[in-house]
Amino acid sequence: MRYEITEIGRQLTIHIDQLQGEQDRLLKTFEGCQSGHCKCPTKEYKKLDALDVEVNPADMTLTLRAKEGSAINKDQLERCLKSTIEEVGKKRG
Repeated sequence: MRYEITEIGRQLTIHIDQLQGEQDRLLKTFEGCQSGHCKCPTKEYKKLDALDVEVNPADMTLTLRAKEGSAINKDQLERCLKSTIEEVGKKRG
């Protein structure tokens, strides 16, 4: 999998491609983040106001918006994303 994170104000967008058939597993993991039960090694999800997910056959885009007065740390988010992708890969193997 390959990803790119862009940041504009309180909003971060993650574009993931080369999903290798792992859309469903990734979605299930990100649903935990949406509901406030994230398993990432960071607490950045507590700053999350909204998480929108768009899934296509070849890629996935997540749009994260921070709560008013907060900012999601891009480096911490990348740490979380790497952990999530690693965990999904373990479940596949």
